[in-house]
Amino acid sequence: RENRTPRRRRTARERPTAAIDDTALVAFKKQWDALDSTVKGTICENYVKTKLSELGFDVWEPSCQNHRTDLVILDGTKIMRIQVKAGTYDTATKCFRANFSRHRRGGQRTDYEQDDVDFFAVYCPGLQASVIYVIPASEITKRNRCPRLFPHRERLLICSHFSLEKFVNAFGLLR
Repeated sequence: RENRTPRRRRTARERPTAAIDDTALVAFKKQWDALDSTVKGTICENYVKTKLSELGFDVWEPSCQNHRTDLVILDGTKIMRIQVKAGTYDTATKCFRANFSRHRRGGQRTDYEQDDVDFFAVYCPGLQASVIYVIPASEITKRNRCPRLFPHRERLLICSHFSLEKFVNAFGLLR
């Protein structure tokens, strides 16, 4: 028993996705990718602001671009900072991806600091139904800065413990 080789940790594998019909998402992605990144960000922010307003939150936004926080919401006396992200459809893996880092000048990326944001709101464009992930910032670590999201189909990952699917339209976390 002492001479046993240690077991290797299994990594996440995904089952084949060829059977998934994503024709509409692929067509939408071509149109979406043609848009300027500022336009895409504005579209996503507007969807999130509208949904938060419908739910009765007071929504505030900075007067100019490139702040660490896109929105501030008030619920009674509770103040929360929201960073809005666009989910991008990945045609190879047939899932959405969201990047939880900041774009800096010169093409650099930096992580958000703990004092920058309380929640991330990820809008996944191109779906028939509006899907917004409401993710506590504490859930995002360096290890999962660009996770896979499955708002349009069942998650088929094997041996993966990390999932953000419990945060789909989880606006109750903001209360």
